Amino acid sequence: MMIACDVLGAVLLLGLTTLILLGTPPVWALVVFTTLLGLVGTFHGSAFDTSYSALVPRERLPRANGMMQTLWSLSGLLSPALAALLIGLPALARKNDGPGWLSGWSDGVPLALLIDAVSFGIAALVVWRLSLPSPQRRDLQGPAAQKTSLGQDMRFGWSYIFARRPLLHLLLTFAVVNLMISGVGVLHPLLVKFTLAADIQTQGLSTETALATLWTAMSAGGLVGGC
Repeated sequence: MMIACDVLGAVLLLGLTTLILLGTPPVWALVVFTTLLGLVGTFHGSAFDTSYSALVPRERLPRANGMMQTLWSLSGLLSPALAALLIGLPALARKNDGPGWLSGWSDGVPLALLIDAVSFGIAALVVWRLSLPSPQRRDLQGPAAQKTSLGQDMRFGWSYIFARRPLLHLLLTFAVVNLMISGVGVLHPLLVKFTLAADIQTQGLSTETALATLWTAMSAGGLVGGC
């Protein structure tokens, strides 16, 4: 599942890079791309999180989860600044007589997407080379075992959740929190570009740098919380 999602993510990013290089992509294409990439990310995240239980002893699962959350926040400290640098590379190339293939781009968005696509390919190769144990279902073993359908597995999963009220309440809490904060990421660029425009100009910052600073600060808070 992780390999398939990594490959699909690389293909989607390469397709979007091609659209941007050919011209300004239509809004509907960006909506479709975002939807597909979100779907791929959901399946990849589920498979990735599930792999903990196969790789880490049960008594160390809380520590493993905490370490992964810390790593997510740690990566967020560097990625916004790196993205802002990549976006500004064509302008720097034009200013300092850099490579022609780079200075010819209006901005570095295609370059950032291309590097992101390459990272998905590297991730797929890494997972392909790893030896991940695949737990065997006890109900599918033995002479009387019957293979279940996807619908039966989903009904079993929902029955398992509803029979355990604390787990149900925890999942509902996460669902509500994720729904409430999902729009914040959309508002951040608008907030920086319009509401904070005067302050950004006073500080001598570009919109990309200000947005990267905001996201880096958020990741720093997540890192402190994970520690």
